[in-house]
Amino acid sequence: MQQEAMASLSELRSRGEKRALLIAATGTGKTYLSIFDVKQCAPGRVLYVAHRDMILNKSEKSFKHLLPNIKTGFLNGNKKDVDAQYLFASVFTLAKDEVLHSFSKNHFDYIVVDEVHHAGAESYKKIIDYFAPKFLLGLTATPERGDGFDIFSMFNHNIPYEIRLQKALEEDLLCPFHYYGITDNGVSIARFFYRVNRILFYWLNRRSQKRSYTWEQYKSLLKDLPLARPKIYVSIYA
Repeated sequence: MQQEAMASLSELRSRGEKRALLIAATGTGKTYLSIFDVKQCAPGRVLYVAHRDMILNKSEKSFKHLLPNIKTGFLNGNKKDVDAQYLFASVFTLAKDEVLHSFSKNHFDYIVVDEVHHAGAESYKKIIDYFAPKFLLGLTATPERGDGFDIFSMFNHNIPYEIRLQKALEEDLLCPFHYYGITDNGVSIARFFYRVNRILFYWLNRRSQKRSYTWEQYKSLLKDLPLARPKIYVSIYA
C-alpha cells in the first residue's frame, strides 16, 4: 500500500500538483504513509494539523519513531512551540487569528491535515486557505460529508491512493470484526429506560440521608427533574 501510494504522490508532484487527498480505512497506516512521503520530500518545516490532542501526541511519536533526528513541538492550549521544525498543531488553537497570522503563508513546506473530512468546518478552511505550502496532504477514511461539502474539490480531485474498509479487509490489512447493533424498537427502549429508573430509585434511597422515597414519590420527583432521554448513535459503513 505505502509503496503504491508514495509512487502516486511523487507522480502528482512531478505534474506540478500541490495538493492530494489520501483515502484509507482506519488502521491501514495513513499516518505512517504521510511520514514516508515527508521523508521522500525532505521538507524544511512540516505542519501536522488535527482536532484532538490524542491524535497529535500519537502522530508525533510515530514521526519521531521513523525520523528520530527531527525536532518536534506542539501548538495547543498548553504548548506554543511555534519555532519547532515539525509542528503538531490543534486546529482550534491554530485557527485563532493572532496565532495563524503569526506565521507567514509559506512558513511550512509540507502540511498534513488529519481527519480532513472535517475540513468543511470554518476553522479547517481558514487554515487551509491561509497557508501556501509546497505540498498539502489530507488524510481521511470517510471523505463523504453529510452536509454536502466537497472535500474532493478542495484537493483538486487528486486521489493518489484509496483503500476502503471492504478492500482493506479483503487484503488482510485489518482484522475481521462483528457489528453489534442496538434495536430502535420503542418497546425495548421503554424497558431499558424503566430499568435505568429503577436503578436510580434504588441508588437515591441508598444515598439519601434525610428521607426515603416511595416509587410514586420518585416518579413525582422526576416530573420536576426529568432525566435526559437515551440517544442511539448508529454508524454504517458500506
